[in-house]
This record gives sequence, structure tokens and C-alpha cells, in this order.
Amino acid sequence: MLICACRLIRFKSYDYAGSWLTWADHQANLYGGSRTNVSTDKALKYYLANGASASKINLGIPLYGRAFESTDGIGQSYSGVSATQYQL
Repeated sequence: MLICACRLIRFKSYDYAGSWLTWADHQANLYGGSRTNVSTDKALKYYLANGASASKINLGIPLYGRAFESTDGIGQSYSGVSATQYQL
């Protein structure tokens, strides 16, 4: 299996939500993901169960935020994404 042959796995744990969805959601949730079925916890468990070594995983985290405009909250529709980026 290819995953066992890797020296390092760079795991991108963000961009789970954005303009490609029709509802606002968390863009980097550690747990949950009830609407998208995506979370960092689920993905890491999948990789580990399929032969990845925890010592080879480099977990990337977002240092920016996304903004959904004209929404009533998480799981609700929105009218657009903000052009403003919030970065560190």
C-alpha cells in the first residue's frame, strides 16, 4: 500500500467548507462534520486504520478564516462569501 511507503504524510485539515457548498459550515472542524461527513478526526482514524504511522503524519491547521454572507448560521444557506480574508 502506498501509504506505508511514504516518509511523511502532510495532512491538510482545512477547507472542509467554502463557496462550493450551498450552506455555511465549519471550514476546519476537528470533530463532527454531520452535514459534510468530513472531520479531521474521521480522516486521521481512516489513515491510521489503513496503515499510516502516526509518527509520519504532519497535521496542517488553518491560520485564516472564511466568512459566509447573509446567513442565519451554521447549516443555513448564504448569499455569498466575503472577499475579506482573515489571516494571521
